[in-house]
Amino acid sequence: MKRKPLITLFAVFCAFSCPFAFSACGEERGTEGLEYELNEDGNSYSVKVGNDLSLIGEKVVIPPTYNGKPVTAIGDSAFRFVYAMESIKLPDSITYIGFDAFFDCRNMKKINIPDSVTYIGSRAFERCTYLSEISFPDTVKHIGESVLYNTAYYFNEDNWQGNELYNNRHLIALKEAATDNYEIKDGTLTIAGGLFKENVNLTGIKIADSVTTIGSYAFQGCTKLKNIDIPQTVTSIGNDAFRDCKSIESLALPDSITSIDSFTFNGCTNLKNITLPEGLTSIGGWAFNECINLENISVPNSIITIGGSAFRWCHNLNYNIYDNARYLGDNANPYTALIEIINETEPCTINENTKILAGNSFSRFEGSEITIPDNIISINDTAFDSCENLTELTIPDSVKFIGNSAFQHCSKLESIVIPNSINQINSYLFSYCTNLKSVTIPKSVTLINAGAFLECVRLADIYYTGSEQDWKNVTIMNENEKLSEATIHYNF
Repeated sequence: MKRKPLITLFAVFCAFSCPFAFSACGEERGTEGLEYELNEDGNSYSVKVGNDLSLIGEKVVIPPTYNGKPVTAIGDSAFRFVYAMESIKLPDSITYIGFDAFFDCRNMKKINIPDSVTYIGSRAFERCTYLSEISFPDTVKHIGESVLYNTAYYFNEDNWQGNELYNNRHLIALKEAATDNYEIKDGTLTIAGGLFKENVNLTGIKIADSVTTIGSYAFQGCTKLKNIDIPQTVTSIGNDAFRDCKSIESLALPDSITSIDSFTFNGCTNLKNITLPEGLTSIGGWAFNECINLENISVPNSIITIGGSAFRWCHNLNYNIYDNARYLGDNANPYTALIEIINETEPCTINENTKILAGNSFSRFEGSEITIPDNIISINDTAFDSCENLTELTIPDSVKFIGNSAFQHCSKLESIVIPNSINQINSYLFSYCTNLKSVTIPKSVTLINAGAFLECVRLADIYYTGSEQDWKNVTIMNENEKLSEATIHYNF
Protein backbone atom coordinates (compact mmCIF):
# COMPACT_ATOMS: atom_id res chain seq x y z
CA MET A 1 0.00 0.00 0.00
CA LYS A 2 1.28 3.45 -0.85
CA ARG A 3 0.81 5.44 2.33
CA LYS A 4 0.68 9.23 2.04
CA PRO A 5 -0.19 10.43 5.54
CA LEU A 6 -0.80 14.07 6.39
CA ILE A 7 2.51 14.53 8.21
CA THR A 8 5.25 17.09 8.05
CA LEU A 9 7.99 16.68 5.48
CA PHE A 10 11.14 18.74 5.58
CA ALA A 11 12.95 20.44 2.74
CA VAL A 12 16.20 19.77 4.59
CA PHE A 13 15.67 16.04 4.09
CA CYS A 14 15.08 16.43 0.38
CA ALA A 15 18.18 18.61 0.04
CA PHE A 16 20.18 15.89 1.78
CA SER A 17 18.79 13.11 -0.43
CA CYS A 18 19.33 15.23 -3.58
CA PRO A 19 22.78 16.76 -3.00
CA PHE A 20 22.70 18.73 -6.24
CA ALA A 21 20.54 21.47 -4.65
CA PHE A 22 17.30 19.97 -5.94
CA SER A 23 18.40 20.14 -9.59
CA ALA A 24 18.97 16.39 -9.62
CA CYS A 25 15.36 15.98 -8.48
CA GLY A 26 14.16 18.33 -11.20
CA GLU A 27 12.84 20.84 -8.67
CA GLU A 28 13.75 24.41 -7.77
CA ARG A 29 15.25 24.61 -4.33
CA GLY A 30 13.35 26.39 -1.58
CA THR A 31 14.71 27.90 1.61
CA GLU A 32 15.98 25.34 4.11
CA GLY A 33 13.92 25.03 7.26
CA LEU A 34 10.57 25.01 5.50
CA GLU A 35 8.04 22.29 6.18
CA TYR A 36 5.62 20.81 3.65
CA GLU A 37 2.26 19.20 4.33
CA LEU A 38 0.18 17.21 1.86
CA ASN A 39 -3.17 18.89 1.22
CA GLU A 40 -6.47 17.06 1.49
CA ASP A 41 -6.68 16.67 -2.29
CA GLY A 42 -3.59 14.48 -2.13
CA ASN A 43 -2.16 16.26 -5.16
CA SER A 44 -0.56 19.41 -3.73
CA TYR A 45 1.31 20.79 -0.74
CA SER A 46 1.02 23.58 1.81
CA VAL A 47 4.15 25.18 3.18
CA LYS A 48 5.06 26.67 6.54
CA VAL A 49 8.14 27.39 8.59
CA GLY A 50 9.62 24.44 10.48
CA ASN A 51 10.59 24.20 14.12
CA ASP A 52 14.14 25.49 13.64
CA LEU A 53 13.71 29.24 13.10
CA SER A 54 17.48 29.72 12.96
CA LEU A 55 17.38 28.37 9.39
CA ILE A 56 15.14 31.25 8.27
CA GLY A 57 17.09 34.33 7.17
CA GLU A 58 16.21 37.69 5.66
CA LYS A 59 15.14 36.26 2.30
CA VAL A 60 12.80 33.28 1.93
CA VAL A 61 12.07 31.42 -1.30
CA ILE A 62 9.06 29.10 -1.70
CA PRO A 63 9.58 26.48 -4.43
CA PRO A 64 6.80 25.89 -7.01
CA THR A 65 6.91 22.12 -6.45
CA TYR A 66 7.80 19.66 -3.73
CA ASN A 67 8.03 15.89 -4.10
CA GLY A 68 6.85 16.28 -7.67
CA LYS A 69 3.60 18.04 -6.69
CA PRO A 70 2.78 21.77 -6.79
CA VAL A 71 3.06 23.93 -3.69
CA THR A 72 -0.29 25.74 -3.74
CA ALA A 73 -0.85 27.13 -0.24
CA ILE A 74 0.78 29.20 2.46
CA GLY A 75 -0.82 27.46 5.43
CA ASP A 76 -2.70 29.04 8.32
CA SER A 77 -0.19 30.71 10.72
CA ALA A 78 2.57 29.43 8.41
CA PHE A 79 5.11 32.22 9.12
CA ARG A 80 3.58 33.72 12.23
CA PHE A 81 6.17 35.54 14.40
CA VAL A 82 9.06 34.94 11.97
CA TYR A 83 10.99 38.10 12.79
CA ALA A 84 14.14 37.50 10.73
CA MET A 85 12.37 37.45 7.38
CA GLU A 86 12.42 40.70 5.39
CA SER A 87 11.15 39.43 2.04
CA ILE A 88 9.62 36.28 0.58
CA LYS A 89 9.32 35.03 -2.99
CA LEU A 90 6.07 33.26 -3.81
CA PRO A 91 5.84 31.06 -6.91
CA ASP A 92 3.00 31.25 -9.44
CA SER A 93 1.68 27.93 -8.10
CA ILE A 94 0.37 29.58 -4.91
CA THR A 95 -3.41 30.07 -4.87
CA TYR A 96 -4.11 30.28 -1.12
CA ILE A 97 -2.63 32.44 1.65
CA GLY A 98 -4.10 31.31 4.94
CA PHE A 99 -5.35 32.87 8.16
CA ASP A 100 -2.53 34.58 10.12
CA ALA A 101 -0.11 33.40 7.42
CA PHE A 102 2.41 36.23 8.04
CA PHE A 103 1.00 37.64 11.26
CA ASP A 104 3.57 39.79 13.12
CA CYS A 105 6.37 39.24 10.62
CA ARG A 106 7.38 42.67 11.80
CA ASN A 107 10.54 43.04 9.69
CA MET A 108 9.06 41.98 6.37
CA LYS A 109 9.22 45.01 4.07
CA LYS A 110 7.75 43.76 0.81
CA ILE A 111 5.99 40.82 -0.76
CA ASN A 112 4.87 40.11 -4.30
CA ILE A 113 1.46 38.41 -4.57
CA PRO A 114 1.34 36.43 -7.83
CA ASP A 115 -1.70 36.49 -10.12
CA SER A 116 -2.36 32.86 -9.23
CA VAL A 117 -3.55 33.81 -5.72
CA THR A 118 -7.33 33.77 -5.25
CA TYR A 119 -7.66 33.61 -1.43
CA ILE A 120 -6.09 35.73 1.33
CA GLY A 121 -7.17 34.80 4.84
CA SER A 122 -7.97 37.04 7.79
CA ARG A 123 -5.05 38.82 9.48
CA ALA A 124 -2.70 37.41 6.85
CA PHE A 125 -0.32 40.40 7.11
CA GLU A 126 -1.53 42.07 10.31
CA ARG A 127 1.26 43.59 12.45
CA CYS A 128 3.84 43.32 9.68
CA THR A 129 5.06 46.68 10.95
CA TYR A 130 7.44 47.57 8.11
CA LEU A 131 5.41 46.09 5.26
CA SER A 132 4.94 48.92 2.77
CA GLU A 133 5.10 47.21 -0.63
CA ILE A 134 2.24 44.82 -1.34
CA SER A 135 -0.24 44.58 -4.18
CA PHE A 136 -3.32 42.33 -4.36
CA PRO A 137 -4.02 41.35 -8.00
CA ASP A 138 -7.52 41.37 -9.49
CA THR A 139 -7.46 37.57 -9.42
CA VAL A 140 -7.97 37.58 -5.63
CA LYS A 141 -11.57 36.55 -4.92
CA HIS A 142 -11.53 36.43 -1.13
CA ILE A 143 -9.91 38.84 1.32
CA GLY A 144 -10.41 38.26 5.03
CA GLU A 145 -10.60 40.63 7.98
CA SER A 146 -7.78 42.95 9.06
CA VAL A 147 -5.39 41.68 6.38
CA LEU A 148 -3.24 44.84 6.41
CA TYR A 149 -4.01 46.26 9.86
CA ASN A 150 -0.99 47.73 11.70
CA THR A 151 1.30 47.67 8.68
CA ALA A 152 3.30 50.48 7.08
CA TYR A 153 0.89 50.23 4.15
CA TYR A 154 -2.06 50.81 6.49
CA PHE A 155 -0.49 53.84 8.18
CA ASN A 156 0.61 55.51 4.93
CA GLU A 157 -1.93 58.30 4.32
CA ASP A 158 -1.16 58.19 0.59
CA ASN A 159 -2.85 54.80 0.39
CA TRP A 160 -6.16 56.10 1.77
CA GLN A 161 -8.94 57.53 -0.36
CA GLY A 162 -10.76 59.68 2.16
CA ASN A 163 -12.36 57.27 4.62
CA GLU A 164 -11.42 54.16 2.64
CA LEU A 165 -8.28 52.07 2.35
CA TYR A 166 -7.92 50.32 -0.98
CA ASN A 167 -5.29 47.97 -2.27
CA ASN A 168 -5.72 48.22 -6.03
CA ARG A 169 -9.44 47.53 -6.53
CA HIS A 170 -10.03 45.81 -3.20
CA LEU A 171 -11.71 47.76 -0.37
CA ILE A 172 -9.73 46.76 2.72
CA ALA A 173 -10.63 49.06 5.64
CA LEU A 174 -12.55 52.13 6.81
CA LYS A 175 -11.18 54.89 9.07
CA GLU A 176 -14.53 55.66 10.59
CA ALA A 177 -17.59 53.46 10.82
CA ALA A 178 -20.19 53.98 8.11
CA THR A 179 -23.55 55.52 9.04
CA ASP A 180 -27.00 55.51 7.46
CA ASN A 181 -26.82 54.58 3.77
CA TYR A 182 -23.36 53.81 2.46
CA GLU A 183 -22.22 53.54 -1.14
CA ILE A 184 -19.43 51.32 -2.45
CA LYS A 185 -17.79 53.21 -5.30
CA ASP A 186 -17.66 52.04 -8.91
CA GLY A 187 -14.61 50.00 -9.84
CA THR A 188 -14.42 48.14 -6.52
CA LEU A 189 -13.95 44.38 -6.89
CA THR A 190 -13.92 43.11 -3.32
CA ILE A 191 -15.55 44.08 -0.03
CA ALA A 192 -13.06 42.65 2.47
CA GLY A 193 -14.15 40.43 5.31
CA GLY A 194 -15.55 42.12 8.42
CA LEU A 195 -15.54 45.56 6.79
CA PHE A 196 -18.87 46.69 8.33
CA LYS A 197 -18.95 44.12 11.14
CA GLU A 198 -21.00 45.07 14.23
CA ASN A 199 -21.92 48.44 12.73
CA VAL A 200 -25.22 49.29 14.45
CA ASN A 201 -25.65 52.61 12.60
CA LEU A 202 -25.62 51.26 9.03
CA THR A 203 -29.17 51.19 7.60
CA GLY A 204 -28.54 50.68 3.89
CA ILE A 205 -25.81 49.73 1.46
CA LYS A 206 -25.48 50.41 -2.25
CA ILE A 207 -23.04 48.00 -3.85
CA ALA A 208 -21.43 49.04 -7.13
CA ASP A 209 -22.02 46.87 -10.17
CA SER A 210 -18.29 46.16 -10.35
CA VAL A 211 -18.19 44.23 -7.05
CA THR A 212 -17.68 40.47 -7.41
CA THR A 213 -17.05 39.41 -3.80
CA ILE A 214 -18.64 40.18 -0.43
CA GLY A 215 -16.22 38.89 2.20
CA SER A 216 -16.87 36.74 5.23
CA TYR A 217 -18.45 38.57 8.20
CA ALA A 218 -18.68 41.71 6.00
CA PHE A 219 -22.02 42.83 7.49
CA GLN A 220 -22.28 40.54 10.52
CA GLY A 221 -24.13 42.18 13.39
CA CYS A 222 -25.37 45.18 11.36
CA THR A 223 -28.61 45.02 13.25
CA LYS A 224 -30.21 48.06 11.56
CA LEU A 225 -29.22 47.15 8.00
CA LYS A 226 -32.43 46.80 6.04
CA ASN A 227 -31.96 48.14 2.52
CA ILE A 228 -29.53 46.19 0.38
CA ASP A 229 -29.41 45.26 -3.27
CA ILE A 230 -26.82 42.73 -4.39
CA PRO A 231 -25.88 43.33 -8.04
CA GLN A 232 -25.61 40.62 -10.68
CA THR A 233 -21.82 41.01 -10.74
CA VAL A 234 -21.46 39.43 -7.28
CA THR A 235 -20.41 35.80 -7.63
CA SER A 236 -19.31 35.07 -4.05
CA ILE A 237 -20.71 35.88 -0.59
CA GLY A 238 -18.53 34.69 2.29
CA ASN A 239 -19.56 32.78 5.38
CA ASP A 240 -21.38 34.76 8.10
CA ALA A 241 -21.61 37.74 5.71
CA PHE A 242 -25.10 38.79 6.90
CA ARG A 243 -25.22 36.92 10.17
CA ASP A 244 -27.45 38.58 12.80
CA CYS A 245 -28.65 41.29 10.39
CA LYS A 246 -31.93 41.36 12.22
CA SER A 247 -33.62 44.09 10.18
CA ILE A 248 -33.41 42.50 6.72
CA GLU A 249 -36.90 41.38 5.71
CA SER A 250 -36.53 40.54 2.04
CA LEU A 251 -33.62 39.77 -0.25
CA ALA A 252 -33.11 38.54 -3.79
CA LEU A 253 -29.82 36.83 -4.58
CA PRO A 254 -28.47 37.43 -8.10
CA ASP A 255 -28.32 34.66 -10.68
CA SER A 256 -24.51 34.86 -10.51
CA ILE A 257 -24.49 33.25 -7.05
CA THR A 258 -23.96 29.49 -7.18
CA SER A 259 -23.30 28.79 -3.50
CA ILE A 260 -24.36 30.11 -0.09
CA ASP A 261 -21.66 29.64 2.54
CA SER A 262 -22.15 28.46 6.10
CA PHE A 263 -23.88 30.85 8.55
CA THR A 264 -24.43 33.45 5.78
CA PHE A 265 -27.92 34.44 6.98
CA ASN A 266 -27.81 32.82 10.42
CA GLY A 267 -29.86 34.79 12.94
CA CYS A 268 -31.62 37.04 10.41
CA THR A 269 -34.70 36.86 12.58
CA ASN A 270 -36.89 39.19 10.49
CA LEU A 271 -36.05 37.67 7.11
CA LYS A 272 -39.38 36.62 5.62
CA ASN A 273 -38.62 36.22 1.94
CA ILE A 274 -35.48 35.32 0.05
CA THR A 275 -35.19 34.43 -3.62
CA LEU A 276 -32.60 31.80 -4.42
CA PRO A 277 -31.09 31.81 -7.93
CA GLU A 278 -31.95 29.01 -10.34
CA GLY A 279 -28.30 27.98 -10.72
CA LEU A 280 -27.66 27.55 -6.99
CA THR A 281 -25.72 24.35 -6.27
CA SER A 282 -24.79 24.57 -2.58
CA ILE A 283 -26.24 25.79 0.73
CA GLY A 284 -23.78 25.66 3.63
CA GLY A 285 -24.39 24.44 7.14
CA TRP A 286 -26.41 26.75 9.42
CA ALA A 287 -26.93 29.12 6.48
CA PHE A 288 -30.49 30.06 7.55
CA ASN A 289 -30.40 28.88 11.14
CA GLU A 290 -32.71 30.90 13.44
CA CYS A 291 -34.43 32.70 10.57
CA ILE A 292 -37.53 32.31 12.67
CA ASN A 293 -39.81 34.41 10.42
CA LEU A 294 -38.79 32.80 7.14
CA GLU A 295 -41.99 31.40 5.68
CA ASN A 296 -41.33 30.23 2.14
CA ILE A 297 -38.22 29.31 0.24
CA SER A 298 -37.92 27.69 -3.16
CA VAL A 299 -34.89 25.40 -3.50
CA PRO A 300 -34.03 25.01 -7.20
CA ASN A 301 -33.45 21.70 -8.95
CA SER A 302 -29.81 22.71 -9.54
CA ILE A 303 -28.97 22.15 -5.86
CA ILE A 304 -26.31 19.51 -5.14
CA THR A 305 -25.38 19.91 -1.46
CA ILE A 306 -27.10 21.24 1.67
CA GLY A 307 -25.11 21.39 4.90
CA GLY A 308 -26.20 20.37 8.36
CA SER A 309 -28.75 22.47 10.27
CA ALA A 310 -29.09 24.83 7.28
CA PHE A 311 -32.72 25.55 8.24
CA ARG A 312 -32.66 24.76 11.95
CA TRP A 313 -35.06 26.76 14.13
CA CYS A 314 -36.91 28.10 11.09
CA HIS A 315 -40.15 27.61 12.99
CA ASN A 316 -42.44 29.27 10.45
CA LEU A 317 -40.97 27.69 7.34
CA ASN A 318 -43.54 25.87 5.22
CA TYR A 319 -41.93 22.51 4.56
CA ASN A 320 -43.32 19.88 2.26
CA ILE A 321 -44.15 16.77 4.26
CA TYR A 322 -43.84 13.21 3.00
CA ASP A 323 -44.05 10.20 5.30
CA ASN A 324 -41.83 10.99 8.30
CA ALA A 325 -39.70 13.80 6.88
CA ARG A 326 -39.61 17.49 5.97
CA TYR A 327 -38.60 18.47 2.46
CA LEU A 328 -37.81 21.60 0.46
CA GLY A 329 -37.96 22.06 -3.29
CA ASP A 330 -39.74 24.08 -5.96
CA ASN A 331 -43.02 23.87 -7.86
CA ALA A 332 -41.63 21.28 -10.26
CA ASN A 333 -40.38 19.01 -7.46
CA PRO A 334 -41.42 19.81 -3.88
CA TYR A 335 -39.30 16.91 -2.58
CA THR A 336 -35.90 17.87 -4.03
CA ALA A 337 -34.12 17.87 -0.66
CA LEU A 338 -34.92 15.89 2.47
CA ILE A 339 -34.01 18.33 5.25
CA GLU A 340 -34.82 16.35 8.38
CA ILE A 341 -36.83 13.46 9.70
CA ILE A 342 -39.70 14.36 11.99
CA ASN A 343 -39.56 11.52 14.53
CA GLU A 344 -36.29 9.60 15.06
CA THR A 345 -38.14 6.61 16.49
CA GLU A 346 -40.44 6.06 13.50
CA PRO A 347 -39.58 4.49 10.10
CA CYS A 348 -38.96 6.81 7.16
CA THR A 349 -39.51 6.16 3.46
CA ILE A 350 -37.60 8.60 1.27
CA ASN A 351 -39.61 10.13 -1.57
CA GLU A 352 -38.58 8.66 -4.93
CA ASN A 353 -38.12 12.16 -6.42
CA THR A 354 -35.62 13.27 -3.79
CA LYS A 355 -32.11 14.26 -4.95
CA ILE A 356 -30.43 15.45 -1.75
CA LEU A 357 -30.13 14.10 1.78
CA ALA A 358 -29.17 17.24 3.69
CA GLY A 359 -26.58 17.33 6.44
CA ASN A 360 -27.85 15.88 9.74
CA SER A 361 -31.05 14.76 7.98
CA PHE A 362 -31.11 11.30 9.63
CA SER A 363 -28.88 12.12 12.58
CA ARG A 364 -29.73 9.85 15.56
CA PHE A 365 -32.39 7.99 13.57
CA GLU A 366 -33.25 4.85 15.54
CA GLY A 367 -34.25 2.56 12.67
CA SER A 368 -32.17 -0.47 11.66
CA GLU A 369 -32.34 0.00 7.88
CA ILE A 370 -32.86 2.73 5.31
CA THR A 371 -33.57 2.42 1.60
CA ILE A 372 -31.92 5.15 -0.46
CA PRO A 373 -33.71 5.57 -3.81
CA ASP A 374 -31.87 5.72 -7.13
CA ASN A 375 -32.51 9.45 -7.64
CA ILE A 376 -30.28 10.50 -4.72
CA ILE A 377 -27.12 12.29 -5.95
CA SER A 378 -25.61 13.50 -2.66
CA ILE A 379 -25.48 12.41 0.98
CA ASN A 380 -24.23 15.38 2.97
CA ASP A 381 -22.02 15.87 6.04
CA THR A 382 -23.15 13.95 9.15
CA ALA A 383 -26.35 12.87 7.35
CA PHE A 384 -26.50 9.56 9.29
CA ASP A 385 -24.39 10.57 12.28
CA SER A 386 -25.02 8.39 15.35
CA CYS A 387 -27.60 6.09 13.74
CA GLU A 388 -26.60 3.51 16.30
CA ASN A 389 -29.13 0.85 15.23
CA LEU A 390 -28.41 1.03 11.52
CA THR A 391 -27.30 -2.41 10.28
CA GLU A 392 -28.21 -2.33 6.58
CA LEU A 393 -27.69 0.39 4.00
CA THR A 394 -27.34 0.28 0.22
CA ILE A 395 -25.89 3.31 -1.54
CA PRO A 396 -27.00 3.47 -5.20
CA ASP A 397 -24.68 4.34 -8.09
CA SER A 398 -26.63 7.58 -8.58
CA VAL A 399 -24.82 9.02 -5.52
CA LYS A 400 -21.91 11.20 -6.66
CA PHE A 401 -21.01 12.81 -3.32
CA ILE A 402 -20.86 11.60 0.29
CA GLY A 403 -19.88 14.28 2.80
CA ASN A 404 -17.58 14.28 5.81
CA SER A 405 -18.61 12.14 8.79
CA ALA A 406 -21.78 11.05 6.99
CA PHE A 407 -21.86 7.65 8.78
CA GLN A 408 -19.77 8.33 11.87
CA HIS A 409 -20.84 6.54 15.06
CA CYS A 410 -23.05 4.04 13.17
CA SER A 411 -21.84 1.48 15.66
CA LYS A 412 -23.88 -1.52 14.39
CA LEU A 413 -23.09 -1.14 10.70
CA GLU A 414 -21.14 -4.25 9.66
CA SER A 415 -20.53 -3.83 5.93
CA ILE A 416 -20.83 -1.16 3.26
CA VAL A 417 -20.44 -1.03 -0.51
CA ILE A 418 -19.19 2.29 -1.86
CA PRO A 419 -20.65 2.86 -5.34
CA ASN A 420 -18.56 3.22 -8.52
CA SER A 421 -19.69 6.84 -8.82
CA ILE A 422 -17.54 7.93 -5.85
CA ASN A 423 -13.94 9.07 -6.45
CA GLN A 424 -12.91 9.98 -2.91
CA ILE A 425 -13.83 8.86 0.60
CA ASN A 426 -14.20 11.99 2.68
CA SER A 427 -12.86 12.74 6.14
CA TYR A 428 -14.18 10.71 9.10
CA LEU A 429 -16.82 9.13 6.87
CA PHE A 430 -17.00 5.87 8.85
CA SER A 431 -15.19 6.98 11.99
CA TYR A 432 -16.21 5.08 15.14
CA CYS A 433 -18.17 2.49 13.17
CA THR A 434 -16.87 -0.03 15.69
CA ASN A 435 -18.59 -3.08 14.16
CA LEU A 436 -17.68 -2.36 10.56
CA LYS A 437 -16.00 -5.53 9.29
CA SER A 438 -15.90 -5.19 5.51
CA VAL A 439 -15.91 -2.39 2.95
CA THR A 440 -16.11 -2.62 -0.83
CA ILE A 441 -14.11 0.19 -2.44
CA PRO A 442 -14.31 0.81 -6.20
CA LYS A 443 -11.32 1.46 -8.43
CA SER A 444 -12.75 4.94 -9.04
CA VAL A 445 -11.61 6.01 -5.55
CA THR A 446 -8.23 7.75 -5.72
CA LEU A 447 -8.19 9.47 -2.31
CA ILE A 448 -9.12 8.32 1.20
CA ASN A 449 -9.17 11.37 3.44
CA ALA A 450 -8.11 11.78 7.04
CA GLY A 451 -9.86 9.62 9.62
CA ALA A 452 -12.25 7.98 7.14
CA PHE A 453 -11.89 4.67 9.03
CA LEU A 454 -10.79 6.03 12.40
CA GLU A 455 -11.52 3.56 15.24
CA CYS A 456 -13.04 0.97 12.90
CA VAL A 457 -11.54 -1.59 15.26
CA ARG A 458 -13.10 -4.68 13.62
CA LEU A 459 -12.34 -3.80 10.04
CA ALA A 460 -10.88 -7.00 8.57
CA ASP A 461 -11.57 -7.07 4.83
CA ILE A 462 -11.32 -4.54 2.02
CA TYR A 463 -12.83 -5.67 -1.28
CA TYR A 464 -11.18 -3.55 -3.95
CA THR A 465 -12.36 -3.63 -7.56
CA GLY A 466 -8.97 -2.63 -8.97
CA SER A 467 -5.58 -4.30 -9.08
CA GLU A 468 -2.87 -4.33 -6.44
CA GLN A 469 -1.00 -1.67 -8.41
CA ASP A 470 -4.16 0.48 -8.56
CA TRP A 471 -4.44 0.24 -4.77
CA LYS A 472 -0.84 1.38 -4.36
CA ASN A 473 -1.74 4.53 -6.27
CA VAL A 474 -4.57 5.45 -3.89
CA THR A 475 -3.63 8.39 -1.64
CA ILE A 476 -4.41 7.45 1.96
CA MET A 477 -4.28 10.25 4.53
CA ASN A 478 -3.58 9.93 8.25
CA GLU A 479 -5.74 8.28 10.96
CA ASN A 480 -6.52 5.33 8.70
CA GLU A 481 -4.24 2.76 10.31
CA LYS A 482 -6.95 0.07 10.25
CA LEU A 483 -6.69 -0.06 6.46
CA SER A 484 -3.11 -1.29 6.70
CA GLU A 485 -4.18 -4.04 9.10
CA ALA A 486 -7.07 -5.30 6.94
CA THR A 487 -6.81 -7.95 4.22
CA ILE A 488 -7.09 -6.39 0.76
CA HIS A 489 -8.94 -8.51 -1.82
CA TYR A 490 -8.00 -7.22 -5.30
CA ASN A 491 -10.02 -7.33 -8.55
CA PHE A 492 -13.16 -8.06 -6.56
